[in-house]
Amino acid sequence: MNEAAAALDPATRAELAAAVLALDGVALGGAVLRAPRSDIAEAFVARLRCLMPEAAPHRRLPLAIPDDRLLGGLDLAMTLAHGRPVADRGLLAALDGGLLVIPGAERIGASLAARLTQVLDLGHVAQRVRIEDAPEHHAARVTIVAIDEAEADEDPVHGAIADRCAFHLMLDAQPLPALYSRDDISTAAALLPNVIADEAQLRTLVHTAELYGIDSLRAVRAALRAARCFAALDGRRATTDGDLATAAALVLGPRATRLPAPPPEASSEPEPPPPPPDDAQNQDDSAERDEQDVRELEERIIEAMVAALPVGLTMDAPTRTPKAGRAAGRAGADRSGGLRGRQVGTRRGDPRGGGRLDLVETLRAAAPWQPLRRRTRDAQHAAEASTPQPRVLVRPDDFRIRRLFEPAGTTAIFVVDASGSSAANRMAEAKGAVELLLAESYARRDEVALIAFRGAQAEILLPPTRAIAAAKRALAALPGGGGTPLASAIDRAVELTLRARREGNDTVVVFLTDARANIARDGSGGREQAMADALQSARVLRGLEGQVLVIDTSPRPSPQAQDVAAAMGARYVALPRTDARSIHAAVTAARA
Repeated sequence: MNEAAAALDPATRAELAAAVLALDGVALGGAVLRAPRSDIAEAFVARLRCLMPEAAPHRRLPLAIPDDRLLGGLDLAMTLAHGRPVADRGLLAALDGGLLVIPGAERIGASLAARLTQVLDLGHVAQRVRIEDAPEHHAARVTIVAIDEAEADEDPVHGAIADRCAFHLMLDAQPLPALYSRDDISTAAALLPNVIADEAQLRTLVHTAELYGIDSLRAVRAALRAARCFAALDGRRATTDGDLATAAALVLGPRATRLPAPPPEASSEPEPPPPPPDDAQNQDDSAERDEQDVRELEERIIEAMVAALPVGLTMDAPTRTPKAGRAAGRAGADRSGGLRGRQVGTRRGDPRGGGRLDLVETLRAAAPWQPLRRRTRDAQHAAEASTPQPRVLVRPDDFRIRRLFEPAGTTAIFVVDASGSSAANRMAEAKGAVELLLAESYARRDEVALIAFRGAQAEILLPPTRAIAAAKRALAALPGGGGTPLASAIDRAVELTLRARREGNDTVVVFLTDARANIARDGSGGREQAMADALQSARVLRGLEGQVLVIDTSPRPSPQAQDVAAAMGARYVALPRTDARSIHAAVTAARA
């Protein structure tokens, strides 16, 4: 199983990672998942649960969870019912030995990340409310599965969490093979404490991490731990080179930031060393054999890591143009003060005004005043001592309203050239690329809009919507042929951009065209006037300071497309001799 790590497909790697997490997930931290669809990530979670002990708890983490629910605090309902403080252990302590799934993990802020990483490091949570006879700490040994749903232009999962998760997996739609069972995991768990790895293997992992620019010692430690798990799963008490190769491919490969530097060239005529004594010769022979073994192991690990390197590591990084404002995506301009979103604090207020009352913070604000209020109440109502009085006295000034944060959405506007010149080139490829981009935007819960231009003017085939089926139908019915009213198309893009901005959304506009305009804004023919109108409209779009991409669909780079892209401040990409997936990849890279 471990002899050809480089040849393992993504599904097999995911199965191996799931087995290792089920075996030793607490020590390995967990996994960061990226998948084209949410159901693929859910399939991995379901597989991991099938391998973990049946009694292991599992929960999903709401990103708006307050600290008293996450780390424990005062159980308000039980406290009021019993008339004495009753502690609530919190979500993490209740999950001791279980699985914590974090959908949308890229939206975790620094505060929540700090709390989670502290628990991952310590394996317990401190009792936040001092109660007599209550323990000071609660065990909280959890395995994390962080589902990264970030867009190409958004920040990924918080670095502190990603560093503590052994596996960074890119999943595909292929089902996971059932290589192990729950009984296999149980058998390996009994053997794991007795599995050993030698010092040379550890040195090799450290050197490999250095070669690939991995500066995290946690990653090296996780790779060694994973290698021991592979040995236990195979029923062995010592790790082999194959175990290390597989572990390096799974743990170190996705973390690589550079390729190893080529070895220095040896001099053409090295000076021969003097002959050593016989005893020294024997020692040198032994050391040379050990060094040769280490080199062979290192070469094997490097070979195994090649298939797991991050996409694009071996290619030149694309040139990026500065983006005005914040990058488009769900992490764009934030909106606060509404009734939806993640809680980011509290404020004084009246819940009758439409805000959501934070009961715990309200009681905390009222708590210091209770002795004074009780004395005042008793003095004013001494004659009514027999009348039941409330245990907690709350005043309007104590009310705390939740402050909620709702990330802005994104509207992706696709502008497709359906004119004769573009249709003669690669209209089919353009349609295929737009379908891929539409599906990707839908998976990120973005709105999509579709503009087509041909003949005398551009037409909004699909206003901003999340209905992916309607978008595909509109695209399938897109005809080709006719003039190129580029100015009209840019005007429609400006119109939809302004509409999206009024609704609080960020925008990304993607043009697929050769930009050979021959229809002016008023519908008349003539390339000179048509191009002048197009450049004028392009400058208007540039003034909106949005994210714009121009993909030149002509067989050779078009000067007109370059001029239009420069006028609108857009990223220009020429894609000669390509297909739909290449266009899709260019758009994804430009948005990164």
